[in-house]
Amino acid sequence: AIRAKLIDDGGERLKAKPIVDEDAGAKLFVALPCASHIVVENESADALEQAEQYLIEMMRSFDYENQV
Repeated sequence: AIRAKLIDDGGERLKAKPIVDEDAGAKLFVALPCASHIVVENESADALEQAEQYLIEMMRSFDYENQV
């Protein structure tokens, strides 16, 4: 789940800071540059490679021939 939290940085307007709920059950792959924009705990330098491998495994394990 993605939500926003209003942050008061002393300016005229409040700013919305996106927050990703890592306990919602979705797989998250967050690259280091992205971690400066959203609040997460699992950012990594190889997030894109991890995401690619995860998608490859998911597609290989799917039974395309015997769908109901």
